[in-house]
Amino acid sequence: MKTLQQSPMLRAAFQQKINAKKSAAHQEINQVLGNSGLGELGSFLYEFK
Repeated sequence: MKTLQQSPMLRAAFQQKINAKKSAAHQEINQVLGNSGLGELGSFLYEFK
């Protein structure tokens, strides 16, 4: 049985898209909750959603 592996370039491209989506979500949470400790906590909790 053959195991398929993803190319490093493709993996990097996917990781870059994931990071961009996470960053956008964090910014949105901070805008909604404000740039306070509550916004930071909301962004942190979003990571574990």
